[in-house]
Amino acid sequence: FAGYDDSGKLLGFAIPAEEPGFQDIIGGILGYDPIQKIIIGFEVLDSKETPGLGDKIMKDAAFQNNFKALAVDPQIVAVKKGEKRSPNEVEAITGATISSKAVVRLLQKAIEEWRPAIDAYEKTLNQ
Repeated sequence: FAGYDDSGKLLGFAIPAEEPGFQDIIGGILGYDPIQKIIIGFEVLDSKETPGLGDKIMKDAAFQNNFKALAVDPQIVAVKKGEKRSPNEVEAITGATISSKAVVRLLQKAIEEWRPAIDAYEKTLNQ
């Protein structure tokens, strides 16, 4: 879904995605800025991950902060807490590594799937 400002300028895209987690499918939506090539937000919409552990992907503010300006190049990767050094890295939640890595896979797969179409659409706007 494309998002525009009041003047009709493209702001970004909302992209739905899902991926198997530890317990079940994790479903969510991400915001993507095609100009800067970054994820500007991510929200889990559906998850049955373990209460108190895996469900932190929805509740942990530090984990959510990973998605405010997450670079998609060269590839999104999970790292241990405190080891983030690059803008394409997501700090995993201690005790919820499987769920954290599932979110990273969800994001990476969504970008890989949608980016070619988004790039093509963006080119039509610039003609």
